[in-house]
Amino acid sequence: MSPLDFVDFRKYLTPASGFQSLQFRLIENKMGVRCDRRIKYNAQHYKNVFLNEADVKAVEQSETEPSLLTLVQ
Repeated sequence: MSPLDFVDFRKYLTPASGFQSLQFRLIENKMGVRCDRRIKYNAQHYKNVFLNEADVKAVEQSETEPSLLTLVQ
């Protein structure tokens, strides 16, 4: 994806950005990034940035669902 394409796409990711992005964390979990392989930010688990209980539940649910990695293997 080119930088200009990303600028057009970026509006669909708002309001989250970077480490606080719920959408990005859900995509990571769907791709198969394991919790034990994540780098802690500020010595905290990646879910700790989400203050909304619904967001935390969405992340936790995505951790329990089969990922693309497990389905392909």
